[in-house]
Amino acid sequence: MNNCKVLFNFIPYFEDPTVISLGYRQQDDEITSFVDEVYQCGILNKNYFNVLQEVAPGADYECLIPDADLETLRVLLSFYICQKNFASTLWETPIKGKIFLQLLYRLRTILGE
Repeated sequence: MNNCKVLFNFIPYFEDPTVISLGYRQQDDEITSFVDEVYQCGILNKNYFNVLQEVAPGADYECLIPDADLETLRVLLSFYICQKNFASTLWETPIKGKIFLQLLYRLRTILGE
């Protein structure tokens, strides 16, 4: 896992309450940059679905964020990033619900920033 602290640069984007109303193209550019950085830093766990089924079958995954350790956080981030392949509007939910923001805050806490 490379230096994932670069992901903290996206916190202001996810803190912005108007971000979802900026229009698809602007939103898409920034979220695409975020996703690219997530992939580049190597934080994703490609076995995320199996891990989630073992750790919290049927759970509301968002409720796991506040107490997540680094491995759980990696799995949750992987779930919210990688599920986009299965639903075209999936990133909209973690943006509107501030889930990406919560994940970044928790990552920052775990990494000691």
